[in-house]
Amino acid sequence: MEKTRVLLVISNPGWGGTEAYVSLLAKGLKEQGCQVWVASPKSSAVSRNVSGIQVIAISSFPLLIFYNLFKIFFFVLFHKIHIIHGNSGKDYWLVLLAGFFSGKKVVLTRHLMTRFSKHTQQMVILEKSIVIAPSNATLHVLKESGIPASCLVRIYNGIDSAPYQLSHGKFRILYRLPPHAFVTGIVSNIHFPKGKGHFTILQSLPEILKRIPEAYWMIGGSGPLLPALMRRVKELRVEDRVIFTGHLQPQQVPHFLSSLDLFVLLSYDQEGGCPLAIMEAMASGLPVISSHIGGNKEIVEDGKTGFLISPEDDNALVKYSIDLFENPDRRKSMGHEGKQRIENYFNEKRMSEETLKVYDAILTA
Repeated sequence: MEKTRVLLVISNPGWGGTEAYVSLLAKGLKEQGCQVWVASPKSSAVSRNVSGIQVIAISSFPLLIFYNLFKIFFFVLFHKIHIIHGNSGKDYWLVLLAGFFSGKKVVLTRHLMTRFSKHTQQMVILEKSIVIAPSNATLHVLKESGIPASCLVRIYNGIDSAPYQLSHGKFRILYRLPPHAFVTGIVSNIHFPKGKGHFTILQSLPEILKRIPEAYWMIGGSGPLLPALMRRVKELRVEDRVIFTGHLQPQQVPHFLSSLDLFVLLSYDQEGGCPLAIMEAMASGLPVISSHIGGNKEIVEDGKTGFLISPEDDNALVKYSIDLFENPDRRKSMGHEGKQRIENYFNEKRMSEETLKVYDAILTA
């Protein structure tokens, strides 16, 4: 039987949830027996994290869409690609046009919990492309926008839990934290307008410190909002308790998470598709406080693996942070339940198997 030949397209040069998804999916599809290529900028983070998979260099500049289209079009024809799979909003038109001109099947994954633009949606319907929604919440948004049910499928994101089974807390040593420090952390791209609830986290600090004198916070990641966060920390006079690690390489994230006692990610509506950051924290055995939106509430079981709150409710964040500090057994139990949940329901193998089934269904239709 001929192997399914797949081209995954991602033109973002940086690293975030979408890029991690592409890297995990490429690896998983290869293990499922597919022939996989990735189209990505030559120096991109994805290119460095898909070992053993050929990378087709494309530009990250939107104005060079026709250069990328030309390159992908001829690559698809020459290598007899069966499926072109787009993974970022800026690449949807590139992938849809490549599929239209080459006659190949197109799959898109919608990571944000937002509607497509009018023209993208029309193209999806015209080509009868399949759109993967990584959560029921995203699936609902896409259905409500008018995309036919026949073009939609829900496949939860998944991760490889193995790298997150660490216990040594490398970052605690690196930053010389006291042995009994209670460390809360967040890792994400720090972007406008509000980050992933970063300002809510900072707003909660003074009150938490009144109840937890040994509290510290680690903020991992970089982005345009970082200077504003650093200014806010100075205004609150908690510079000695907040650590900004800066940008973290993918291989550093498990070490970062292993240094925490509690993970917080307060995404806003459009970013609550199915965050890999939450899965990584739960795979690390951490309880999670997350925002009660979108796919977050499909990953985190409120009261069992963590707590769900409004992304701007600093009072709730204070309450549950103190609760978990004062109840180490509950913290441990939530972490254990979360780890099991990721291993059972949000694993990389299941994600790649379900995606391959979608490919097979398209190709045999």
